[in-house]
Amino acid sequence: MAALLLASAPAFAEDEVLTGWGTELTSRPAQPMIVVPPEYPKAALAKGIQAVVDVVGTVTAAGAFTQPVYRSSVDDPAFQKAVEEVLGLWMFFAAVSGENCEPKAAEAQVRVWFEIENGKAKVSVSRPPDKDKAKLAAEERAGAYVKVLTRVSPVYPNKAIQKNIRGARIVALSQVGPDGRVQKIVYQNTGADPLFYGTSQYALERWVYEIGPGMLKDRPFVCLEHTFRYRLAD
Repeated sequence: MAALLLASAPAFAEDEVLTGWGTELTSRPAQPMIVVPPEYPKAALAKGIQAVVDVVGTVTAAGAFTQPVYRSSVDDPAFQKAVEEVLGLWMFFAAVSGENCEPKAAEAQVRVWFEIENGKAKVSVSRPPDKDKAKLAAEERAGAYVKVLTRVSPVYPNKAIQKNIRGARIVALSQVGPDGRVQKIVYQNTGADPLFYGTSQYALERWVYEIGPGMLKDRPFVCLEHTFRYRLAD
């Protein structure tokens, strides 16, 4: 299980990345989007106690972790309490329904490691592993691939500049037909200002793809995920 270590441009820059597609969107493990680091229990740190806390529950369509059940590797309740205090502030990528390419509620599990390295506290949170390059290459050979043929970059919203909004992350879910044209776009909840949705929508509606024959498998569309990162340069 991979871990995310917690730590606390020209005029305007926007990045657009195709970050997922197909069945992986419906079956991936809990993926934190926004994390407030739990505090390492001071008494446990002083004693050199380390722990692992697993949390099982449901990630809602809006990205909240609900109905959590905690399992700690040690008896000290301070570690569970540390996670409980911040879990409500976390936001997750919701699973995606293969029926309509929209976020849906799903069971999820996340793991938090409390470790000590060189006398200092280290807290990290599980995340899905990176894509297996060999598997991706095999899928592409089998026709299970997506290629972007036409790309339109979003622009930084003028009103966001006027409001001095320094940046945003937009995660869009596109329903794309066999002809490579976008049929519908919905969004993961990232807490971004609504101003960024309009410019993202305008750009993505104009993207065109080549959908490999192995992607559809007799389905009328494929679900694609894009991540747009907006940054207002200093």
